[in-house]
Amino acid sequence: MVERFKKYRLELNIKNNYVGIFLFVQTYTLLVILSKKIFETIGKYEYKLIIAISFLLYVLAFIIEKKILVISMNELLSLFINALMLLLRSQFSFVIGGIFASKTIINQNIEKILSNNIIA
Repeated sequence: MVERFKKYRLELNIKNNYVGIFLFVQTYTLLVILSKKIFETIGKYEYKLIIAISFLLYVLAFIIEKKILVISMNELLSLFINALMLLLRSQFSFVIGGIFASKTIINQNIEKILSNNIIA
């Protein structure tokens, strides 16, 4: 299975690093799949708790990168851990955006700015 993945990755000329398009697509696809649960959690709990937990997961991603991903493992497990690390890194900004959207913080501030004739 891993050899088949390598073959297709090489055929598509996709790099296996953070800026490679495949890893962005994979990470954001996972975020979209998890978004319903993330938004339910944001609506259910206080946003300060959600930010704290999300930040801890964000820090965990860096620990995974520096301590676990460096250890030589089999390639399939390494791909899974790398995907998890990228997901944990990306979820923090996604959660912050979800909190802003659900609390309508942005919309209220934009309305204040646009209602001020001098700024507009």
